[in-house]
Amino acid sequence: MTTVLLTGASGYIGKHIALQLLEAGYTVRASVRSNAKADEVVAALTAHLSDATAMSRLTFVHLDLTSDDGWTAALEGIDVLLHTASPFSVDKVKDENVLIRPAVDGLARPARGQGCRSDARRRDLVERGHSGSRGAGWSRHFR
Repeated sequence: MTTVLLTGASGYIGKHIALQLLEAGYTVRASVRSNAKADEVVAALTAHLSDATAMSRLTFVHLDLTSDDGWTAALEGIDVLLHTASPFSVDKVKDENVLIRPAVDGLARPARGQGCRSDARRRDLVERGHSGSRGAGWSRHFR
């Protein structure tokens, strides 16, 4: 069974990806920032899953793009990392680094994680900006 760590699972894109992964039979370890966000994901997915038992393949980890805490444990036993987490603000941001720096640092954190297999780290990191392109790493696991 392929296990996927999906960062940003409570986001719009993340919820859709989680739904597709569960429907396809994958095990999903979803990262969220809080229990409230996990509850939000569960409610959204439960309403749309064709098989409610798929929820048994969904677990949650609490991760923060601005902290190294928890990344190594979250990556343990992962076959694929889908990284969709990124800072978001509905308000106009005056300093672009308020969003860019955490996004860049957040992308580097899972790549440095000690629990991720070295070949998976190189091959299967799919960043949100390129997830629609279905590159080689994507197609190997998601057909």
